[in-house]
Amino acid sequence: MITKKIINLMPEKFVNLIFKFKYFHYAKKTHNENREKNQIITIKNIYGKEKNNLHNLLLGMCKGSYKEFYFLPIALIDVSKGYDNYLKLLNSNGRSKIKRASKKGIICKSFNWDNYLDDIYDINTSSKVRQGKIMSSEYLEYPKKIITKNGENFKIEHIGAFYNDKLVGYIELYIYGNFCMTNRLLGHKQYLNLYTMNAMFAFAVQYLEEEKIDYLNYLNMHNLENSSLAQFKSRLGFKEYSLKLLEN
Repeated sequence: MITKKIINLMPEKFVNLIFKFKYFHYAKKTHNENREKNQIITIKNIYGKEKNNLHNLLLGMCKGSYKEFYFLPIALIDVSKGYDNYLKLLNSNGRSKIKRASKKGIICKSFNWDNYLDDIYDINTSSKVRQGKIMSSEYLEYPKKIITKNGENFKIEHIGAFYNDKLVGYIELYIYGNFCMTNRLLGHKQYLNLYTMNAMFAFAVQYLEEEKIDYLNYLNMHNLENSSLAQFKSRLGFKEYSLKLLEN
């Protein structure tokens, strides 16, 4: 507990250096393994300011870089291989949950954020704790309308899970060229037993395949043995991939 408090008081750059020192051998080993398994990707068709923005996001998410790669391997679904291949990444229980969500009345579709602010607020405040952490204050405030404009190489898309026409879960996607990042993911606590998360990611893969987007990312993928979030991503079909470094 004392060590954690000390770390929280340290500058972020110093904390990242400690983190990189601790996980250096893991990152090096994983990148070498990914070379052999051909699990290396490159982001295409992204330029200028949007490329710089994405580069900075990836540096933060992966705790810096290692030679020609971002430091930590990322959690990724290769959408370019198709939806049928995605289903093969899941175990029988995972595939069953997608079907059961539909039978229980969950319908997934893209939606306009500004039209569902009340439902989004209800989702955000349905639980005070997520992944063992207290919800940040921004989620306790009434959500704001989207003011970010889509660019030539960037757009924001929202995927929602609906139950009786009520939005009960959402994924906010940032799409850069052929690469899609999961920016926010939340489900209403009362409806999680309807397998909303499984249904939303299955729909997201189908949606991105239709839009000719190659990759779906959900943060990094380290510490799989001890992280409940990493294990959750693994059950959803995400695998460890090495991402080639974007240059500013």
